[in-house]
Amino acid sequence: MVEFLGMDQASGPTILIYTADFTNLGTYGPHPTPEEGEGLAEIDFTSVEARDGSVVLTAEVTYLYGSGDLTVHADDFAGLVLPDGYTGERIEEYSAEEEGVLAVVTPEEASAGFTLTFEGLPEVSLLRYEILSENAHVRDSQREPDPIATERCVDAGEEDARVWSQTDGAPCDPDWG
Repeated sequence: MVEFLGMDQASGPTILIYTADFTNLGTYGPHPTPEEGEGLAEIDFTSVEARDGSVVLTAEVTYLYGSGDLTVHADDFAGLVLPDGYTGERIEEYSAEEEGVLAVVTPEEASAGFTLTFEGLPEVSLLRYEILSENAHVRDSQREPDPIATERCVDAGEEDARVWSQTDGAPCDPDWG
C-alpha cells in the first residue's frame, strides 16, 4: 500500500490536495478520488487582477489534516499561455516574480495568505500548480514518487476577473482549442 497524493481537478478557483491509500501498486489506475481520501489542504484564489503589465493573484492556503505540514513554494506555480490553434507544442511559460517559500501550513498554523505576480503574462492564461510529494509531510510511508499537478484558468480582465477550472464547463480561451 502506498500513500497517494492527489489534486481535485474540478473545484473551481480552489485547489484541493488530498491523501489516500493507493492499493494498485505497479499500475496507473484507478487512482483514488477525493471522496476516497482525506483532505490535506486547500489553496483558494481569492482575487486576480492585471496590474502594471503583470497578472497578480492572491491566495489563501488552509491546512485540513490533523498532523504533518505542507510547504508552498513560488516555483510550484507557472503561468502558461497556449498559442492560437494549440496542437500540443510551443507552450509559453512564465515564472512567478516571488521566490522561495510562500507558506508553510500545519494543524497549529492552519492558514496563510500569499501573492503571486507574473510579469508579462497575458490576462487570459493558465495557472499550473505542481507539488512534489516531499513538500507534503503527512505520514512516514512511501508516497507517490512523481509530482502531481493541476491547472486553473485565469482571466485578469477588469470585468471578468476570475480563476476557474476548465472542468467547470468553460474553456480558458476558445482560441486555444
